[in-house]
Amino acid sequence: MRRHGSRTVPLELVEAITRVGLTPDARAAWLLAFAHRDLSDAHAAEDARQEARVFMAMGSPVVRTPRPAGPPEHWTLADLHSRAGRPDQRGRLWLNDAGAIHALQVKVREALATFTTKGRLDLPDDVRVAVRRDGERVAPVLTGAPDDGSGFLAAVATLLLDVGLRLRRCQRATCATVFLAVGRQDYCSARCSQTERTARWRTKRDGHAKASDAGAPPVRRVRRRRHPVQRDARS
Repeated sequence: MRRHGSRTVPLELVEAITRVGLTPDARAAWLLAFAHRDLSDAHAAEDARQEARVFMAMGSPVVRTPRPAGPPEHWTLADLHSRAGRPDQRGRLWLNDAGAIHALQVKVREALATFTTKGRLDLPDDVRVAVRRDGERVAPVLTGAPDDGSGFLAAVATLLLDVGLRLRRCQRATCATVFLAVGRQDYCSARCSQTERTARWRTKRDGHAKASDAGAPPVRRVRRRRHPVQRDARS
């Protein structure tokens, strides 16, 4: 347990908040990793459930506690505990179901694939949209029912408002990994970028070689003779 002011925050919640992160970039990185994480181990699945609660609390919370002012990176541990640590009973039961976290992974993968290929994310009918004045900006707030993953997808949609333009698919044909781009980045890693450049260079080289062979007469190779070493006449 960790004390924050007059409240005691569970250590596992503090660790989950650290793994998820507070900034939009950190939460996007967590979401991309969560979509393909191995959750076959019971401990890994339990960690993912706690992190999913934190992610929902930061994005589109389905809890009865009022939302603090400002972005999540400005919230206190007490704020996060009041929201992520105490979801309503329906949300708690849904996340504790054995197959819920795995089903959530599938929904996240489908949502990311649809958004990066079609440029849109269709939300369930039970997701509601409101407009909130949050600090120095006015932004939509999405909320959904917690018992079928709608609340989590609403949190994903809220995050896309901040990082959606930088969410891309790797341009390497055999990869297509979804990643958070920096600048004009087109590939998820330096390895994919180098592999694609090498493939383009080889294709261009082979194309020039074929064009040269097709339009020019065969070249006769002449073997040069080595001139004998001239000895000094005085020797």
